[in-house]
Amino acid sequence: MNKKFGFFRILVMVLVFGMTIVGYVHGQANSGTFTLTDIPAKYNGKYAMLMNVNEGLFGLQSINLTGTSTLVRIANGRVVLPMWILTPNGFIRYSGNDSNFITIRIFEKPSITILEIENKIVEIDFDDVAFSNGSARKSINDGDLYEW
Repeated sequence: MNKKFGFFRILVMVLVFGMTIVGYVHGQANSGTFTLTDIPAKYNGKYAMLMNVNEGLFGLQSINLTGTSTLVRIANGRVVLPMWILTPNGFIRYSGNDSNFITIRIFEKPSITILEIENKIVEIDFDDVAFSNGSARKSINDGDLYEW
């Protein structure tokens, strides 16, 4: 009987721990995004990222500075980038309320390493983007566009 009770306690602990992690990840899914609109049709099917290295702010599907980071595909003239910020404990989803200089870069391929960060085909700079609860929205026409 003690073995059954011990197994039951371990099972309950594993379930509670698992639900805590699922809840944490799910809660982060509601964090900020950056939406860029009015992107010219010639960039549909390309991939975008956002960055402000000085503030540790990034917009990517997933981020890994020591490996490959996954970019977000542009479709129908827009892209919605999940926002991340670098903290002493690593990257977490961004939910801040401040203004930032940001750069959007567009690439041909869906993922990049830190060594490929300069292989962009387009860069759009925005001087002052106001984030509310980690989210912001801009038209490409509001920024300074540079093509390579």
